[in-house]
Amino acid sequence: MTERPAPAGSGLDAANSVQRHWYAAYTAANFEKHVAAGLHSRSVEHFLPLYSSVRRWKDRRVTLELPLFRGYIFVRLALAEKRRVLQVPGVVRLV
Repeated sequence: MTERPAPAGSGLDAANSVQRHWYAAYTAANFEKHVAAGLHSRSVEHFLPLYSSVRRWKDRRVTLELPLFRGYIFVRLALAEKRRVLQVPGVVRLV
């Protein structure tokens, strides 16, 4: 018995291809930038939105880059690559 290729519109070939989607990764407190560096070193596409905030102390002013969504970083991956993200120190789980 010989196998025939799936018809073009059957969707079987699409199931075999890797589809990447955006997920939110929940991080440990104040670890968003550390996780972003870890994801960058593992070549995982990620997005960490930051905003600038000026903080004043008695003797100086400091401009800080803070995460827009505390405790979260966005990653784009196929669900089969989930383990690569979960092994980064500071990542708690995918949401």
